Amino acid sequence: MKYSKKDIYIFLLLSTKINEPSIINKIINNAKEMEDKETLTYHFERWETIAGSYFKCSDQSSYTTYRNVYSYVLNDTENIYEKDRLLHYYNETGVSFQVRGLILDIIKNELLTWSETKDKYVDNLSSESKQMRKENDNLFSPLSKLIMQSMSS
Repeated sequence: MKYSKKDIYIFLLLSTKINEPSIINKIINNAKEMEDKETLTYHFERWETIAGSYFKCSDQSSYTTYRNVYSYVLNDTENIYEKDRLLHYYNETGVSFQVRGLILDIIKNELLTWSETKDKYVDNLSSESKQMRKENDNLFSPLSKLIMQSMSS
């Protein structure tokens, strides 16, 4: 499939947050198939609402602009956690914005390159990076579950 400059631009924007080429390609292909204006309007509104609610929940330091983290794994075994301080994103999606952030951190991949032969972006993770991603998943999965349990109480 041949991608337009617009598709490539969208791919690059999405890859800063998703970093999973197969998911991004599906999003782009699904977007191309949507021609009904009502559907497009609905999805645009949902994007604005969900993305907006996520960014409203992001607690950032006024000095460094880095995200303040208040749930984390201590010494690889003990989890320090609390539910989201702002509930905009959770109320829209039923998912903690902290959990979403953990997932994005785990799957983040800055090694995407354009393949002329495949005509798409490909994931160039080394086996060590894939192993590290798996270890991080095992480390942060219990923390994510604890955060989600605290959200429902």
